[in-house]
This record gives sequence, structure tokens and C-alpha cells, in this order.
Amino acid sequence: MRRQGFTTWAVAMAASFTLLGPALAMQQQASRPTLCSISDVVAIAEVTSGETAWVEGGDGGILRRVWLATWRGIKGAPGDTLEVILPGGAIGDLEHVVEDVPDLAVDARYLLFLERAEDGSLYVVGGDAGAVLIAPSEGGPGEAYISALASVGSCRAD
Repeated sequence: MRRQGFTTWAVAMAASFTLLGPALAMQQQASRPTLCSISDVVAIAEVTSGETAWVEGGDGGILRRVWLATWRGIKGAPGDTLEVILPGGAIGDLEHVVEDVPDLAVDARYLLFLERAEDGSLYVVGGDAGAVLIAPSEGGPGEAYISALASVGSCRAD
């Protein structure tokens, strides 16, 4: 995993979460067309790895960085890989739970609705509705790939 420049990134993220925290905690369930309209990037992607870090300071806390391989870009320019920031997580016995923040599991595929912060980092919008688990082709939990794709069929960049 990449570690270069992590301290600078962590400080910047802590500052941006000062404003995002209250908004994330008060998410209302939104439709997928609504989520699409407010998202900068919409993609179907698979989680490849992640890391959890402690951010020092008054606005600090535990944050997770998750890297994903893009399967299909729907809106915006997701590129081949995505890096998404999620507030909360666990380090040792210390756990920081943040309401309305999805838990993205490694090797799972998701339909993601993402917004770009001023510093360029991406975060999930719409709480749990902003990260829809896609069922594996052999079956299992989640929504069928074709259903998820169809639900955002008219989602395009403005």
C-alpha cells in the first residue's frame, strides 16, 4: 500500500471532515437518480485493498482509505482505480463508528456514488445507499449487476 505523503493527506482529511461529519450523520435515503445528480463520479468497482489510520488533532479520529478497481464508469472519469475515504474504522481495540458510512469489504463489488472534496479526494454520498453491494455472478448477497446498472441507466455527466 502507498504510504508516501500519508501524513499530509491525513491532516487535510481531518480538516475536511470538520464540515463533512454533520452532513454525513444526517443523511436521508435518496433515490439513485438523485444520488447520481449530486455525484461527481458513479462507477461499479471492486475493493482491492484498504488501510485504517489515526489522524491526530482536535478534528482527528480514525479514517479508512479504500482502493478499488473500476469495472465500469457510469458518470465522471473514474479511471482504472479509485481511492475512497471513509470516516471511522478500528485500530486495535479502539473502534470509531460513524453513522451512515458504508463498510466496503475487500473483494466485494459495489455500485458507488461518489463526490469529490476540494482536495480531490472521493467519498461516498448518500450513506449506505451510496454503496450498493453487487452480488457475485455465482450468487450470494447483493443486487444483480444488471439491475444495479439499469437503475442508473440515464445517469450521465451534465
